[in-house]
Amino acid sequence: MKKSRIFAAFALLAAATVFSPAPARAQISSTPPMVVKQTSPKPVWMKAVVVHADAHSMVVREEDNERMLHTFTYSEKVAEHMAKILDGGENFQMGDKVEILHLPDKLEAIRIKGSPSKPH
Repeated sequence: MKKSRIFAAFALLAAATVFSPAPARAQISSTPPMVVKQTSPKPVWMKAVVVHADAHSMVVREEDNERMLHTFTYSEKVAEHMAKILDGGENFQMGDKVEILHLPDKLEAIRIKGSPSKPH
């Protein structure tokens, strides 16, 4: 019985040592911090065919991959241009070919090249 008490005491002491939290220490390094310059992504042009267009957004299909559809919202400059087009009685119709300048990771049209169809 005496051996089992001694063994239990050692087991309890070992468990307490293993599961006790270590004191927090500051992360001090002798090397200077590494500075990484992040470059902003460059806008890219995409050739597309219009599926639907209105005053707020444009749905297009890529010319290179006909299965890829994208819905672009407009930047302020493009929104003003689209408002002028709509006020003139014209609009982009299904099948119109356009080129859209946008950032690779965003779906906001920065610039749109192409002419809208005449109203029927």
